[in-house]
Amino acid sequence: MHKMTQRSDLIGRLKAAGYNDPNAYVNLSDSELAGFAQKVLPELSAEAHNPSFESRENLTDGKGNFADGLTV
Repeated sequence: MHKMTQRSDLIGRLKAAGYNDPNAYVNLSDSELAGFAQKVLPELSAEAHNPSFESRENLTDGKGNFADGLTV
């Protein structure tokens, strides 16, 4: 039930930010990623001091080991 509430909240945040299809593929540039975070998750973005983002094909742990879609 908790995951359903989280998903519903995230879909609501996406729609409120103007992303009406939460399943749509979005191709954002590095400079657009920060704006996306600020629109969809403003509280978390502010708490993290509005970080910058860099898109990557594969996430690694800095030692060359793939992170399997998760970041350290």
